[in-house]
Amino acid sequence: MMKAAVKETAALRNGVEMPLVGLGVMHMYGSECVRAICEAVDAGYRMIDTAAIYGNEGATGKGIRESGADRDTLFITTKL
Repeated sequence: MMKAAVKETAALRNGVEMPLVGLGVMHMYGSECVRAICEAVDAGYRMIDTAAIYGNEGATGKGIRESGADRDTLFITTKL
């Protein structure tokens, strides 16, 4: 698979660049969620958008771990 970098970012007040494009995991569960995260990271995505109400925290965490990405390079966004 060809890796493509997702480069569009926004500068936060602290100077950190946050990706503007990410993978939303709403309605993804189990192995589908894990696979989608791994493939998105492989394609260059560095933001995962989630929420506790989705009920897929375990699969999201597993996908992040299995992606092989350094956790410090990922933005995990959620809602309150």
